[in-house]
Amino acid sequence: TIDNTASSFAGGYPAISNVGFDGFDLDVKADEAGTSYYVVAQEESGEPSVSQITNGNNADGSSARESGSFSITANTEQSSTISGLSEYTRYDVYVVVEDEAGNTNKASRLDELTDSVTATFPIQTAFDVASPTGW
Repeated sequence: TIDNTASSFAGGYPAISNVGFDGFDLDVKADEAGTSYYVVAQEESGEPSVSQITNGNNADGSSARESGSFSITANTEQSSTISGLSEYTRYDVYVVVEDEAGNTNKASRLDELTDSVTATFPIQTAFDVASPTGW
């Protein structure tokens, strides 16, 4: 039989994880094997068409801030690391999946804010917190 049905994202996907100061991981899981395409655009810059996403372009036809594609296996989470973004910046991430028969699903949009560098330092106190004498 001919496959005329576009792939569907699994519940909770696509998703963003491991947000850092200049990027994040894009997680995709769909019901069919194929290729996931994405573009990262400045927030509120308009929704690109499926064709623009697969070509790495924004809604206005210009090259997206970041774009790419990666292979996915049916019903298995696949991730791609997106980096090189600006710190403390809001982005819209548009994602589509094209299955092996060439059917492409409707674009999904994710909103993301890159984070600052977060460092954790050990804190040593010179006094007992419960009884802070000698302050």
